[in-house]
Amino acid sequence: LLFKKFDTGPSKKPVAERPQKVQLKLPEAPPFVTGYDKEETKRIRALLFKQFDLKSEPPVEETKAAAPVEEAVEPISTDVKGQEYEPPASVLSAGSGPDSMAKAIKAGLLGVVALIAIIIGASFSNQSKFYLKHVDGAVQVWRGKFAPTGTELVLSLDDMEISQPVRDVYSKKEVYPIVFGYFQDKADASLNEPEGPDFAKIKRYLHQAASYAPTEALRNMVEVRLNGIDFLVLLHKADVALIKGTLPDLETAKACLDKAGLYASSDYQRELLVKRKAVVDRAIAALAAK
Repeated sequence: LLFKKFDTGPSKKPVAERPQKVQLKLPEAPPFVTGYDKEETKRIRALLFKQFDLKSEPPVEETKAAAPVEEAVEPISTDVKGQEYEPPASVLSAGSGPDSMAKAIKAGLLGVVALIAIIIGASFSNQSKFYLKHVDGAVQVWRGKFAPTGTELVLSLDDMEISQPVRDVYSKKEVYPIVFGYFQDKADASLNEPEGPDFAKIKRYLHQAASYAPTEALRNMVEVRLNGIDFLVLLHKADVALIKGTLPDLETAKACLDKAGLYASSDYQRELLVKRKAVVDRAIAALAAK
């Protein structure tokens, strides 16, 4: 195998011929000038391809500058005797003087005042409107703000129902009796509590009722009830001091009765005070006699 010879002659397979390059033919350019006949096209073509030699052009002749023409100047007359002085016209026009500016400022101020008046009027109108809303078993009283628009919550009346249908807008005369009656009923209900009347709670309800009293007569009625509560409290303190029987306690009882006289609003209360004072005076005299 090492000394075996192999045939290295030319291959018998046919060699494929290389394809010859095809020369591409460029398309002819379109004519330079179109739209004319042959003579006109030939003339334009000759003009376009005409060559010019700038060196052979004749020099441009320099034109002499024209001499300046002297204008005749009129002499200024120095004779001012026959001339009258005329002041220059005002720069400001007739419509832009101080008077027109003052009128513009005045008109602007009047416009601002009118706008403020409209806003204040709308604010008063909005504040006079009341609204009632049922929310979770309570009646909320809303009132318009002192502004052209907007509302704010005034108070919420718990455990209250309105029999008549709720309207969109209420007036002060319609809402105040409703609120007044609500707080007055609350004060009356506090008198019948099982543990006894809570005078502090009753007075709080009555003060709230007085602030929503629709008439002066109802407000005076609430004031009488408030004075009656203060009268009863002072009378009770005087009775407690009288029961203790010591001289300092009797002096305290006498002071309470004197203060209760400021809240007595009926003949019955005044007569009751006279009797209590007589009892206190006899007790003081009895202690002094010992």
